[in-house]
Amino acid sequence: MTALHGSTALVTGAGRGIGRAVALGLANAGVTVALVARSLDQLTQTAEEITLLGEKSLVVPADLGGDDPARLRSAIERVLGELGAVDILVNNAAVVAPLGPSARVAPPSGPRRCR
Repeated sequence: MTALHGSTALVTGAGRGIGRAVALGLANAGVTVALVARSLDQLTQTAEEITLLGEKSLVVPADLGGDDPARLRSAIERVLGELGAVDILVNNAAVVAPLGPSARVAPPSGPRRCR
């Protein structure tokens, strides 16, 4: 995990559950973490724990599940503006727009290339 030290991560769904655990784990490895989720109070609690670990975080309350691309763009611009480049993306939000709730999104068939 020391190879991650000094990196910056963006974690969606970072207020609770898996997203929170991943954000805390990354912070424990020396990663600055942008915390994105709908619930400000939960994000604030996660950020306070990251501060206790001696790391930096950025709280970005945003509902990424809607059909308003401006909300997503605004959240990303804030992260980039305040933290710079993002090295690690953990897309843990429960909804992936425009596909819908993650539990109902079918996995891709066959290999895919990232562009």
